[in-house]
This record gives sequence, structure tokens and C-alpha cells, in this order.
Amino acid sequence: MYLFSDANLFAVLEQQKKNLADEVEALAPNRLLNTDEQQLCQELLEDYAMEAPTLRPEGIALDGYGETDVDLRHDQPRAVVDPTRPVYVRGMGLTVVVPFDGDPELLRCQPSRFTTNPPDAELRGNELRFVFSGTNLDPKSVRREVDGALGQIESYLGAMRTDLARFNDEVKRLVQQAVTGRKQRLLKQNEVVANLGIPVRRRTDAPTTHSPPVRRRRAAVDRAQETDAKDLLSALNVEWKKAHGFKLFDLASFDPLDSLRGQCRTREDYHTRVLALAELMDDLNESALREVLPADRASSISPRHTLTVLEAYVAFLGYPNGGEAVTALRKVQRLRNLPPTHSADKGGSRAIEELKALGFPYPVPAQDWPRVWGATLSLFTRGLQLLRDDLEGQQ
Repeated sequence: MYLFSDANLFAVLEQQKKNLADEVEALAPNRLLNTDEQQLCQELLEDYAMEAPTLRPEGIALDGYGETDVDLRHDQPRAVVDPTRPVYVRGMGLTVVVPFDGDPELLRCQPSRFTTNPPDAELRGNELRFVFSGTNLDPKSVRREVDGALGQIESYLGAMRTDLARFNDEVKRLVQQAVTGRKQRLLKQNEVVANLGIPVRRRTDAPTTHSPPVRRRRAAVDRAQETDAKDLLSALNVEWKKAHGFKLFDLASFDPLDSLRGQCRTREDYHTRVLALAELMDDLNESALREVLPADRASSISPRHTLTVLEAYVAFLGYPNGGEAVTALRKVQRLRNLPPTHSADKGGSRAIEELKALGFPYPVPAQDWPRVWGATLSLFTRGLQLLRDDLEGQQ
């Protein structure tokens, strides 16, 4: 496979900046106002600053070697009568591995400076694998090819370090700007309320201080995002049961999330993933939610309209972010209807509108599906985080 070819680094970094802005806007007001501003900025900076991977050529090793079938069509200078059909003979195969430190997914992103012939290597975990086979392998040629590939990869990583240094400087400025801006807006709101001269009705269980949750470093690429989404979903389920006596999501619904594994490269990959998220929301604990609602409100909502039930539930409990959370989740649910899965009169047009709201055209260019998935996953986790913030605000 070709490295540095699956995604555009600039697009990934732009999405990272958007994720940063969204997280600041989603922060619980109580937390923002009661946490030291510089401490909060530092936490966000640690989450969103990015570093290029670092090769460890001193760890180079031969992972395996032995006999293998070799297609003579690729074993020059052999002559093959019919090049459309494989001609196998026994030869030798070997695999050279080189470890590296850092986020493997960044090795799939194309930096601002690149060539038309990117380096070729297999990416497996935090190792690069170079596979060779032939009927007459030359050790000097193999070593020369590995060294040449590592030199080319290091050149790409140098370009990436320049891009990320510029990005990290910008993130530092954006973090301070976003946190200060929102904090000033909240303080202004409090000032307006204070000057009204009207007492505010307060719940006795409303917190006056906030204990920030344990933070996980967020990555800009989909596998790390998917891990964060699963962790957030699990944490929300536990906290929801503690607060309400039942889990919000059916545990059986965790099975569809297994489809998130691997790379999202095509429209079919995207559809599989967004369908898993939609099925998860279809399996909300609807019966438990309905039991809390007033009878007339519960009976007015048709069966299997799970997000409508959740919307009524959080409104009934006075969750300030509940409506926004359900709106985000509903947008994700609509995206499963993108054509050709559904025609315009069967939900396809609404799905296209949601896609455009994420900043993507329709039809989606083939190379943009990983970015579409990243944006969709960010929307989903935003909805979950808003619900979690409301739970924290009720404690």
C-alpha cells in the first residue's frame, strides 16, 4: 500500500480545528466558569496538538523468511507468454519490519509537500513492513530498497513536522480565543441576569462547583475517534443508569459498533458505519424513558420514534442541552438515508442536506469519505457529550 495517500493532512487539521471549537462550545457552563482558564486551555492544547510519527530505524528486523510462490510476471527479467495469467514457481519471500513511535494514522495523511510516487509499505500497528519475494533475491538490492523507502518516508515526515508545527501554533491561539470568548459570553449573560433584579429559581440539587472528568487525548483520525466514541458511549450508559436507574442504550446495541473497525475508505464503508450508529439510536431504552413521561405525552409519540421519546424525556427533566443533543443525534440518524440507499422522496434529500451542513458536496468525491466519516463521528460524540454534561450538571 502507498503511505501518505489516504487523506489530505490539511483537511484533517481543519476538521481538528472544528472539533476544538465544537468541544469548547459544548463545555458545561459551570465547568468553564469554575476551572482555571489557563489550566483548561492547557488541557485542550494537549488534546488537540499533534506530533508527526518518528521512525526507529535502529529497531529494524527480519520478521520472517522462507519459500513462497512467486509470480513470474513480476520477477524480471523473466519472459511470460501470456501476461494476463499468473505463472507461479517456488522462490523466496522475506519481510523487513521497522518500528516507529506516534499515531499510525498520520502515515496515511498527505502533507503539503509530497511527490507523485509516495513510499510503498504495509502499515501494521506501529510497524512498517516491507515485503519482498523472488526467485533470485539480492540482499544488497533488498537493503538498498528498504533504505531508500525509509529515506523517502523521513522526507514526508519532515514535511509533516513543518505542517504540524504551524498547526500547533495556530491551535494554541485558537484554544485561548475560543475559551476566553465563550467565558466572556457566559459572564455577560450572568451580568444581564444579575441586573434584572429578579430572583432566579434554582434547583436544590444544582451544583456550584464542577469536577472535571478524566480526559482522554483525542486524535484527528478515525480509529482514535472511534475508540473515544465507544468509551464515551460506555461512560454515558453507566452514568445514566446511576442517575436514572436504567441504561440509556441497550447493551446488545454494542455489537453493531464492531463494524467501526478498519479504515473507512468508500461510500459502502461509510454506509456500514453510519447505519451502525443509527441502529444504536433505534435501540434506545424506549420503554424505560416512556415510563417517566406524563401519560398523555408518552401516548402522543408513535412507537419506535426513540429520539423523539428521548427529546421529550430530557425536556421533561429540564436538561438545558438535551434538545441540542437530540438534534445532533437525529442528524446522524438521517445520514443513513444518503442515496442510492434511499431516493429523494424516501429521506435521501434530507440526508443530502445534512451532508452539506457538514461541509461536503453531493456526490461526495471518493477521497473524501474518510473525512465525511470523521465529521459524522464528531457529530455523534457531540450529542453524547451534551447529554453527559447535563448529567454532570444534575449531580
